Amino acid sequence: MDVSVRLDGANQSGQLRSLAHDGRWIAAYNTHDESVDLWDLRTQRHIASLPDAGELTWGLAFSPDDGLLASAGPSGKVRVWDTGSHRSVAVLDTTSPKRKAQAVHFSPDGRSLAAAAADGMGNVTVWDTDRFRTRMTMKGHEGAAFGVEFSPDGRTIASVGEDSTLRLWDARSGRSLAVLDNHAGMTFDLAYAPDGRTLITGNNDGTVHLWDVRTRTGRATLDISAGTVYGIAVDAKGTSLAVANSDGTVQLWDIASERRTATLTGHTLGAITAAFSPSGSTLVSSGNDTIRLWDLDAGRATRHICDVVGPAVDRDRWRKLMPDVPFHMPCS
Repeated sequence: MDVSVRLDGANQSGQLRSLAHDGRWIAAYNTHDESVDLWDLRTQRHIASLPDAGELTWGLAFSPDDGLLASAGPSGKVRVWDTGSHRSVAVLDTTSPKRKAQAVHFSPDGRSLAAAAADGMGNVTVWDTDRFRTRMTMKGHEGAAFGVEFSPDGRTIASVGEDSTLRLWDARSGRSLAVLDNHAGMTFDLAYAPDGRTLITGNNDGTVHLWDVRTRTGRATLDISAGTVYGIAVDAKGTSLAVANSDGTVQLWDIASERRTATLTGHTLGAITAAFSPSGSTLVSSGNDTIRLWDLDAGRATRHICDVVGPAVDRDRWRKLMPDVPFHMPCS
């Protein structure tokens, strides 16, 4: 399960600090040349470096139809590109007094774009994507807001930040719906399960919290024990959770049973973000070193290992190659 490849074709001598993945494209920001690079996931080839990036990028997000890519950075500007032509189509100003944008997310219908501000005030700004006009700004976080996401039905916006709160907002009016306390220090990322019933947050105390959206209460706390949780992702079926950690590992968890199913190792300078492919058979992760594609199909990974090592695999060799899979003799 830990067979991975590193994307090539672009300058990767810098740190890869943000990632977006929509099943067709992969976008990542590289600190070496301050570029936002696009890869074709199928061919794993570098397609383009998007123009006018020119600053540190903290957050990236694709629109649901793959047509747009948005970025957020410390200037407070949110930049939007057309993924087909690779041209810049909008540069949006947040209402952040200190002009810092941390994360971006499109609504499920693609008609709205939200950004979280790491400005000491935690504002969340929403624009329409027709003319890119500011629709509303939500205020409430004490300190920076680090993550923002629309619910699967588009009716609610969730945000997390430095104050350890999970906040829910009405996506039409901007009215505050709930303020939930993580009791976990800073909270860096969040993700809805596809059915909208569970909301998951990743925290800097090495925990992940699962929330019941209907009752707005905590459902479970997962002890990751791998340093700070920087990024989380849920697969399209809502069964698997990926957790990217400061120790360089990406852990996989079964959401229903709340059990860890695998630990992926390979990033050397910390894992920052993770995203599943639509089929759930591939996981994309980025860190301060590389972008990695992980094959989550255990059978396919086993066949690859057999091709490499031959028919004989002893227990010690198996434990090194696939530590999370029980030993058997697949290559005989």
